[in-house]
Order: sequence, then C-alpha cells, then structure tokens
Amino acid sequence: MFHILPSRANQDRAWSGRVGNMDYIIVADGHGTNKCIDQLTAMNMDDIASAENPVMEAHRQLKGDLYLSGATFVVGRRYPTRVELFNCGDSCIQLYVNEKSIYKSKQHTFKDPQEVERTKELVHAILPTKAPFPISYTEAKEVDSPTGHFKTGEKLVPSQSLGHNNMTGLAPDYYMCEVTPIDHVRMVAGSDGFWDMLVPTENGNAQELAEHARRQWLKKWDLLWHGRMCQTDYGGETDDVAVAVYDDRIKEFPSLCIPCSPTTFTEEQVRATVEATLGGLRKIDIVEYPTHHVYFLHFNPCEITDVHRKVYAASHDGCKLYYSDDWYWTLKRSHYAAPMRGVDDVYDLWDKTGDYYALYHSHVPHHVATKMTRFLAEIKK
Repeated sequence: MFHILPSRANQDRAWSGRVGNMDYIIVADGHGTNKCIDQLTAMNMDDIASAENPVMEAHRQLKGDLYLSGATFVVGRRYPTRVELFNCGDSCIQLYVNEKSIYKSKQHTFKDPQEVERTKELVHAILPTKAPFPISYTEAKEVDSPTGHFKTGEKLVPSQSLGHNNMTGLAPDYYMCEVTPIDHVRMVAGSDGFWDMLVPTENGNAQELAEHARRQWLKKWDLLWHGRMCQTDYGGETDDVAVAVYDDRIKEFPSLCIPCSPTTFTEEQVRATVEATLGGLRKIDIVEYPTHHVYFLHFNPCEITDVHRKVYAASHDGCKLYYSDDWYWTLKRSHYAAPMRGVDDVYDLWDKTGDYYALYHSHVPHHVATKMTRFLAEIKK
C-alpha cells in the first residue's frame, strides 16, 4: 500500500505490487525538473522491482539529457524466505521483523564520510549549509545539511541520485535478511519529506503515516534562531510526502488436510474443533470413502498467532489436532495450498465476515489494475 501527499512540487512517487512470489514497495523523490521523475513514472515497476538490482535497472532505463533533473529511489521486496532492501539518495526504508526494528537504510548525503570519499572526484566543493529540522516532537534546530557542488555545475543535498546524467555516480546500498513465511514482515519506505518529520513507523498504514507527516509539517515548532527562541511552521508549506508500507501481519493461511478421519465424526465436530484452535474457517470440503473421510480445511485471511505458526511449521509432516483427551486428528498441509503470504489490498474492503475470497474474485487488485492502466496507456500512443 502507498500514499502520496503532494506539495506544489508534486514530484514524489510510490508503487507497490506483486510479481510471482515476491511483493515489493518503491518510493522515488524527484528534484529539479520533472524529466527524471516523469520517466520513472512511465516505467514498468514490475520489471524494475524484479531486476537483480532495481536501482541500477531504473538507471539503465533512463534516457536522454537529464541535466538538472534527478530522483532518489528506494526499494523493499519480500520473498518467502528473505527480504531485500535497496536505496539510493536521501529517501529511506525501515524494516521490522516480528515487531522488532531490524534495519533502517542510511541517507546518502555529504554528512556521510564514505559518500564524501566516494564523490571527491565528482565535486569541486561541499558547502557547510544548514537547514531547520525537527530534533524532537516539539523542537526544531538548525542542523548541518551540506550541499555538494558538482563539477557539472549542479548542486545537490543528496550525494547520490538517479538522473543528472549520472553526475553523482551510483553506489546503492543493499541489505538482505533471511525470514520465514510465518514471520511478520513490515517495511516502511518514504521520501525525505516523510522521514524529516520523525513520524513513528511501528504501526499504521501508508495514508495514516503520510497524514501524520503532513500535520507535523504544518504545526508550530520551537526553533532556536540566532540565539533567540521563536516558532516556525515552515512557512505554512510542506515538502512532498510519499510513503509505501508493506505489512503481512494479516496472511492467507494455507489449506490444511485431515487425510483420515473415522466416519463416526461429523463435519460439525471438525468445524467446531478447528474454529476453537485456529479460527477463521471459511469452508470444509469432504471426500467420503467407505472406511474413512478426508477433510480439506480452507481459511479466510487472519492475523497469524503463535498457534498458527506452530501448526504451519509442523503441518508439512503432520501435527495433531485434539478433539478430546482421548482422540486427535492428524493435520497436514494440503498439496493444493498456495504458499502463505500477506493479503492483497482487497482485504481492506472486506467486512471481515463471510467468504473473503468471494469478494477477492469480484474485484481487481491494485497491482493488476496498475498493469491494465499501463497497457491501455501504451496502446493509445
């Protein structure tokens, strides 16, 4: 999910999507003229996100003279067993796994000694400029925001950027960590207009986080200015704010199978036992044999609990579902079950009762609609 609150510049962009078993989010923050951000907007982000290095792929696809035009670029992608993050510029992405903050990308600026060293052959001067930034929830302060004056005649605060005829060079950061399908992964990507406002990112969807940042921009900040305490609201204007959030706290739990149940047990007994332990049971399919029954258990999406995690981990080889102290069924993961993954954006439209998948199949998911819109735009050219 993503959300953008434009200012007069209106140069922030965000995307989210799915390609095969990979989910992704992307944020770009344009600066200078619109040439670079317009090209990024027209690209197929499924192709970009699927590339070995999405930053370098976006750079490869940029065409023409991009003097005085560039954009930051940050990507997060979630596979069943790993998370990968890429970053170029002063936009950032933060990763949480099972509610713990694991990683936050660094901003590529001239405050970073490594970036100063990397760009020393590309710039002729780094000027020690300052700008007011929040340092707490109520106070702002003039802090260092050095500007690099490149040999091409352009000047930038970020030390890395797409565009600008590659005057900054590119050395995007890459981070990878291993996860499992049952881990709760949350990624929050945002432009500098979001991160500058110190918005907590542990909870909330993209719209909520973006609107929080907007309120921060417009409120009064205590500012020590030339030795005198005053207040500022940044002139009543805001920077562009773009936020993309991936959060798979709610997952599509795979179908389970009871491969052998005595015929004396009824569907109602199976349903009651499964509801009491796992909950969210959508429907049961029954295959009847003369000597036994086979039950296939299908679930609505749900928040994964420790019980779900234990069942998922054990159900490949078989785990026990107790009906009483004297009897249990063996549960196995159905061979027909799709891999567990986070829900699509259609989930937000569901009233949390009835069959979620009936609603799902009646709507076009966001990432599919994006592809359709892009296709229609291309055939009109």
